[in-house]
Amino acid sequence: MVRVIATRHVDFEACFNFRDLGGYAGLDGRAMRWGKLYRSMTPQYMTAADARKASSLGIELVIDLRGERYLSSGPIGEPPAVRLAAGPVNAWQPSDNLEEFMVLAPEDALPRVLDVDGPYFANSVRAMAEHPDGPVLFHCRVGKDRSGVFAALLLKLAGVADDDIMADYLLTHRDEEAMRDFILRAEAETPIREARLTSEPVRRESIEAVLQRLVSKYGGAYGYFARQRLTASTLDAVVESLLEPAKS
Repeated sequence: MVRVIATRHVDFEACFNFRDLGGYAGLDGRAMRWGKLYRSMTPQYMTAADARKASSLGIELVIDLRGERYLSSGPIGEPPAVRLAAGPVNAWQPSDNLEEFMVLAPEDALPRVLDVDGPYFANSVRAMAEHPDGPVLFHCRVGKDRSGVFAALLLKLAGVADDDIMADYLLTHRDEEAMRDFILRAEAETPIREARLTSEPVRRESIEAVLQRLVSKYGGAYGYFARQRLTASTLDAVVESLLEPAKS
């Protein structure tokens, strides 16, 4: 297993759980590139100092998994970066029975995100294929559930081991309390009703259930995206962009 190092986290004043997904061992022992793929909570509240620090990362593509009803990801998503709103137009509803979903245990709810958000994750991968060279940031609101599932999908595409994917998912623990407190203050005037999945801490059992569903229902990450009509050549190109070059 790749050792998680302190530089994985990028600390900001008003954006928590901002992490680099580099360093994990993938296909043929090739490591995930550092400085290529980032995940975070919503960066829309970044301060001016945060924006200056974020600009040094050179992020070219920002994927907002909250969808089109959110108009901004903050300064990090403004030109010259390209921002993709990859989610439903209306409120996030990862179940035909919203009330049922709201009370599901996290280990039951998180695989539902995998099942329902396939079109949005696929659109995100298409955008990554169109921007193969520059760094990419993807985020949702809190940065743990939709972002956690999408991170798992990308890491599985790249051949990262399940243990590393689960360990990465659990790194959200470090910032979870501060992140939640910040979000609740920021949204005090327009509070959002949260599902049990969102309000409870990250658990190994939740992401483990996603990885099991990915294999049992879809045959793996390639099979998952194939159902969304992504070609193997597109997926291969994205994987190549995420991994360090093969040693000659």
